[in-house]
Amino acid sequence: MGPRMEQPVASTRRLRWARRAAPWVITAGVVAALLVQYPLDRIAAEVARGDTLAMVPVAAGVILIQWFAIVAGDLLVLRPIVGPIGYVAMLRNKAGVAVTNALGIAASYGGYAVWIQRRFRCPTGAAIGAVMFISLTDLCAVATIASVAMWVGEDVPGVGRWSLGVIAPAIAAVALGLMLWPVRGGRRPVLDPWRRLTVRARLAGLVLRAANILLIIVATWIAARAFGMPIPLGAMLSYLPVLLVVGAMPINVAGFGPVQAAWVAMFAPWAPGEQVLAFQFLWHALMLAALVVRGAPFLRGVVADVAGRPPGEAPLATPPTS
Repeated sequence: MGPRMEQPVASTRRLRWARRAAPWVITAGVVAALLVQYPLDRIAAEVARGDTLAMVPVAAGVILIQWFAIVAGDLLVLRPIVGPIGYVAMLRNKAGVAVTNALGIAASYGGYAVWIQRRFRCPTGAAIGAVMFISLTDLCAVATIASVAMWVGEDVPGVGRWSLGVIAPAIAAVALGLMLWPVRGGRRPVLDPWRRLTVRARLAGLVLRAANILLIIVATWIAARAFGMPIPLGAMLSYLPVLLVVGAMPINVAGFGPVQAAWVAMFAPWAPGEQVLAFQFLWHALMLAALVVRGAPFLRGVVADVAGRPPGEAPLATPPTS
């Protein structure tokens, strides 16, 4: 009986370690392949040639401005689930959570769900459902922007337009359908956003998240032009939404991995690979630095929430009765 039980346990451990190692292996392989094709000294030369200082105010500005839109969008989802939340308080919380996610203290959307559950002591399923709805809205906004840009813009190569121009609208339509999916009754907390949010609130959240993504796209385009990379706005509108999705996938580690290969592939018609990689590295670093500076004053409170405050210090979730 003992040896038979040890085999499944060992298999489970190997699978767990394989899942943990996979992103690192993929990232190492992709980065190594890129550095073979685009040697580090040539990338460094592009870093020195570009105007990095001109990118700094762009990164600082977009991180500051999008803070307000993204918090408004999150509150539309969270208030019906956990009850009243002050806008200013949520600004502080969101800034701190963004730092924990970016530095790997928590795992992106998963870390946000942990914070929601522990901060408001709501059901775990409700926190997961809120984050699922937020991520679904982000996906819908990204796919919608890419769809419009693919079909309207004239700066996108024909192959990219016709292939992504079919996929992106399909994703947008499916995501929108799931967002507007009507749920009546039931007791599963994970479906709370679909039960409690009105159609008007869902669409308002979509508009806010689309505005946030458009802001990031335009800022990236301005920064690229300031750096000296002549990518047309139409191409940035078409391809950056796809790159945002690739960059959010767990196959990347600390912002490195397949996302760099995707940047080179999509912007190759307008800039050499070394310049694309130099810009992407600097832009990622500047955005991360601005995000950390914005959230550092609020990080202590968020870490305390995730670590577990004494019960009297964290508000209970008081969702509206339905």
